[in-house]
Amino acid sequence: MSDLPFGSPGDARRILIVEDDLHARRINSLALSSAGYEIHEAVDGADAVERAFELRPDLIVMDLGLPGMSGLEAIKRIKQLMAPMAPLVVVLTARAMREDVEAARRAGCDAHLAKPIDPFDLVHEVKRLLEARPGAA
Repeated sequence: MSDLPFGSPGDARRILIVEDDLHARRINSLALSSAGYEIHEAVDGADAVERAFELRPDLIVMDLGLPGMSGLEAIKRIKQLMAPMAPLVVVLTARAMREDVEAARRAGCDAHLAKPIDPFDLVHEVKRLLEARPGAA
């Protein structure tokens, strides 16, 4: 495993998409890979934690309504296990009430997007976050 916290310089930025709905996962994967990102996928919270630790992604797109471990719990674990070099997290969920947004922020998310979303809006938000990250290339 690389000693670097994220993808090597010159490599495509690595994104982990955590979504249990196959159709949504494929659409978002296609949009982000078409934008030049290296895409990896997980289908539940436990898988997300394991894959995040193995892959060291630059950013995670996380659904909240996952089977087993919730997206909120997965975010908390990832942020805790990978601190201080934890990946950025974009929550992409149908849960868009104020209390849902606040709970996601408390868990450690960096952005909250409500479903349904145009995949190109997701690409724009991912690009914005990655470019704004301190030390971004």
